[in-house]
Amino acid sequence: MPQSLMYYEETYVLIAPDMQEQFLTGAELRSFLSNLLLNLSTTEQPQDLQNLPSLEQKLDRLINTACDLDCGSAGVWQWYAVRLKKN
Repeated sequence: MPQSLMYYEETYVLIAPDMQEQFLTGAELRSFLSNLLLNLSTTEQPQDLQNLPSLEQKLDRLINTACDLDCGSAGVWQWYAVRLKKN
């Protein structure tokens, strides 16, 4: 039976379109993705986010179900949950 710690996401690696990596906390990732979403029009956002009423719901959906966001001319941003130390 898997341990619940396996599903606890505390740290993420964010990969920018130029392939630079940056480690972020969950709160930092939410803030970063929030800024990206706010710079996209509703029609530019992924289709599964377009009908969600709030930014918080969009962020939850994006973080829980995807690992990338296509921002058109700003490129594709990717993120992955990582574990930095063995529990």
